[in-house]
Amino acid sequence: MRLMLRASRGAAFVEYGILIGLIAVLAIAAVFSLGGRVQTSFKSPAATLGWFNDGVSGEAVARYRFRAAQSPDNPQIIGFNDGYVGTAYGTMEESSFTDLELLSAQYIPQMNQIRVTMAGDTVSTAAGHRLSCIDLSLGDPFFTMDFDTVPGNYDFFNGYTSYGIVSTEAPFSLDQELACTVAKK
Repeated sequence: MRLMLRASRGAAFVEYGILIGLIAVLAIAAVFSLGGRVQTSFKSPAATLGWFNDGVSGEAVARYRFRAAQSPDNPQIIGFNDGYVGTAYGTMEESSFTDLELLSAQYIPQMNQIRVTMAGDTVSTAAGHRLSCIDLSLGDPFFTMDFDTVPGNYDFFNGYTSYGIVSTEAPFSLDQELACTVAKK
């Protein structure tokens, strides 16, 4: 009788061991199969917007999120324009700034140029800062504009400052959503 009791106890331990081993194998398989999806979800637009609200870049003096569209004045120009400079197009989804108000961000293919326009005379205010934008569909860095290496042109009569950088690739596509920050370097 004692022999049978010991044999059944030994079998229970073996069964528990097999069960724990199977659970471990299933957990490892789940991690490997879902690993890519979890990483992608952290780069999704909703996850990427977290930095916009909680301030990953703590020194950001301005934040913008906009959706690019085609200019009604020139169908080859794609980007965002609030209407202060020309006809409005694109949509500013969210903005927060102290000194550097974004009026437009556009790609001009004839000149291979990204042009950014800020309200007021921002030449001295923008010095020491960098504009960085990410593509929200990918969560990857998109373009950066260093205001120290890109001279701003202040238009006294219209009250805005323009900055431009040359780009070999079309940075904006229709209906693309971008998030940008202006932060100290």
